Amino acid sequence: MPRLSRLRVPALLELAEQLRYAPRAATERQITRVEELAAELDPSLAYPEDFIVFRITGYRPEMTDPRMIVGEALLSDLSALAERLSEHAQMPLSDMGEVLTIDGLTERWSVTRRTLERWRRRGLIARRARDGQGAVRIVFRDDVVRAFEASNGGIVEKASSFTRLTEEDRHRALLWARGYRVRLGWSRHAAAGRIAWRLGRSRETIRALLESHDADASVPLFEEAGPLTPRQRRTIERMDRWGIAPGPMASHFGRSRATVHRVIDERRAERLSRLDLSGPADAHPWDLRHVQSLLQLPAVQGIGWVDPIVDVGLLIEQADADAPTPPEIEHARSEAMVWLLRRARDGRDALGARSISSTALDRVETDLRWVTHLKGALVQSQRGLIVRTVRERIGGDLEQVDGLELASILDACFQATVLAVGRHDPTKGGRVAAPVSLALNRLLAGAATAPPTKARRRDAPRPTLADWSRRLTPWQEWLAPPESLRAHIETLDADARAVALARYGLGGEPPRTMPEIEATLGCAPGRASTLLRTAVREARRVAGEASVL
Repeated sequence: MPRLSRLRVPALLELAEQLRYAPRAATERQITRVEELAAELDPSLAYPEDFIVFRITGYRPEMTDPRMIVGEALLSDLSALAERLSEHAQMPLSDMGEVLTIDGLTERWSVTRRTLERWRRRGLIARRARDGQGAVRIVFRDDVVRAFEASNGGIVEKASSFTRLTEEDRHRALLWARGYRVRLGWSRHAAAGRIAWRLGRSRETIRALLESHDADASVPLFEEAGPLTPRQRRTIERMDRWGIAPGPMASHFGRSRATVHRVIDERRAERLSRLDLSGPADAHPWDLRHVQSLLQLPAVQGIGWVDPIVDVGLLIEQADADAPTPPEIEHARSEAMVWLLRRARDGRDALGARSISSTALDRVETDLRWVTHLKGALVQSQRGLIVRTVRERIGGDLEQVDGLELASILDACFQATVLAVGRHDPTKGGRVAAPVSLALNRLLAGAATAPPTKARRRDAPRPTLADWSRRLTPWQEWLAPPESLRAHIETLDADARAVALARYGLGGEPPRTMPEIEATLGCAPGRASTLLRTAVREARRVAGEASVL
């Protein structure tokens, strides 16, 4: 069975899931509307999500802040949506009317299957149908083909008149490729680009010729490795987090620096794609001015990395001495946290599927680091409430409670507080203490009054808590600063230390993107990344961690 085309626009993927159980007659109408919509879209414009849903289903949903979808991205996914809908409905081929198969259409237009695939991303809508034997066929309705010919006649005519490489062109291309490889040491990609220019062909055509020649030749022109394995891709990502520069990685794997950068960005995007970044701000319209002014407030800007107290005795002393956080500061931090999460989600969803922007990735990851810092500050401000609630529920002097048991209770309380802070909706008003208090009372509902225990021996180890600051957000696993860097940051030279402090927000300020750091330090583009890798490697060396490469 042909593989289903991938849906890359989140709004269309969600719509496909909502329509998968629609009756066959309704699905037929929806696919017809998809075909009509493809013929009317302007790739250069952006369309609101509610308009797209209305055009396909006939129902206009109520959306306070509909997502805007670029016409080009929408057009490239409509054929995949029609395939998915027709597959869910298991539409029989006999009900399709006059259709053309892929082979029939390639013969009609004198083009290759690959060209047809490209045109499907330009609005040529395909359907999936089952023939009399139950086999799945990809077909195109005749009226859809004629409409595509009418609106894209230029590219169809140009593709049909395309001539294949002559034997003379093939001979010259291989001769030039051998010279570029032997004399200049060029890669297949570089040689294909130059030869394509000289012959007036596409780079892809020449690259396919060179690959085909090397596959059959006993002595290939270009000794190049195949695609990176999943394990190699994971290793490249891990080496990047260890501070290894792209150059040594490229040499180690026999690849170009561009390939290493692309793999790193793809792995970063893959991790982001698996995160649930929904939050309370999703239901409210985006107000850019309000968010920008909110993020500039001192209460939001002056947030650094939270270092929690893990010694139970010191924690109780500090919590009893804590002054309440002013309501306006708490509200600003809580609201900034949910809007940053919203901005990170929108940025993640806007990442290109084929060409991932490193700058856009950097912005999303920096916003998520900032969310972690704000959440840590909000959880830290609830220490007094946690200790008071535990004291009221357990009863008596907490110093008389078994240390390990008390540490276990406080661990559970901090974890419940982390979850409650994440669910708090500042747009509805109210203090963070309300959901936190509710969560703590639920957690401790069954806790009985603890009888006094024997006095702890002086030489007994003091009970300690787990570091709850490592469990604030799921993305901390790869976006938090390495422990060796935090522990040995003072051993770094001034420039590397300044970049590390700004990158991870370790100096009492929010995390910064690489362009922001370079603008602040006045250094050249790429210099901050080099200094950060140096900082990570040096901290690992001081910590005695194993070196790589």
